[in-house]
Amino acid sequence: MNSPRLWVVRASGGQKADVFREGGYASVGFDLTADLSEMTSIRDIEQVWREAHPNSRRKTNAVDQTHCFLNEIAPGDQVITPAPEGKLYVGAVQGGDHEGKFYCAQPGPSDAHRNRRLVAYRPDFIFREEFPVPMRYSLMAHMTVFNIDEHFESFASVVGQPMPADSPGPRTLIRRLLELDALDTERLVAALLKAMGCTSVRRTGKTGDGGVDIRARLNAQGLAEVELFVQVKRYRPTGIIAGSMVQQLRSAIPVGGHGLFVTTSAFSREAAKVSMQAGFPRIELIDGAQLEQLVAVHAGSLPRDLRRVLELGTDPG
Repeated sequence: MNSPRLWVVRASGGQKADVFREGGYASVGFDLTADLSEMTSIRDIEQVWREAHPNSRRKTNAVDQTHCFLNEIAPGDQVITPAPEGKLYVGAVQGGDHEGKFYCAQPGPSDAHRNRRLVAYRPDFIFREEFPVPMRYSLMAHMTVFNIDEHFESFASVVGQPMPADSPGPRTLIRRLLELDALDTERLVAALLKAMGCTSVRRTGKTGDGGVDIRARLNAQGLAEVELFVQVKRYRPTGIIAGSMVQQLRSAIPVGGHGLFVTTSAFSREAAKVSMQAGFPRIELIDGAQLEQLVAVHAGSLPRDLRRVLELGTDPG
């Protein structure tokens, strides 16, 4: 028996991901309305595509992706379907007639795609930020159907393998951090700053505007006090913090101030360069992995309700 493979099948930009999961299937469209469930030849699929697109002069990636969906994905393979808000639905490809491929002659308004295959999705979801950065970049590819076998080990380390469809999701610390809302994430960062010796820690009360979320004072080993301007981002739709966002924080830092950008996600290479650019206030970057470590080290100093939600145990002593 061949080892399972790992595929990404998008659901109309993520907007129909819930339709896939609740219906127990995945589908492809590309304006192909003919029954393709028994077609195993890419040439046959290309002929159908040309009939549907008579004015096109050449084959597009749609033919290759449709062929992958129908004839390279196999029962037992794993499927990731991106959903809104950085969520990923994960399922196992099912067998049956035509290896689980089927044709829906009268699709409903929620999904007009007719060529489908059975997928048993788990009832929960995985946050994109739970995966390593290289895998997150791969998930951003602009295709409907594509393979990411090179990340199967990372995938399995997060979701577990084998992975029955009714298995509950993992409850790692990073996942619990991602489940906090924006305000509680800011409260968490403010508490961590206090635990690390910052004073005059105060939240600005503004969220979602790309500005400073927290201000604090940092004592530089008794030599000077530095005003700290902090931005907190729970996650980004792309899973990566761009350099432009770090630049935006920098524009809000006055002369003599220092910046701190905290995210449950990760930073792009450009963001790292911007943070250290000469002639501007330095901005320290704390990504999701570092945030997880800080929470573990300073768990006893966090507010009781956050410790409870993050499952960090009871009060010390």
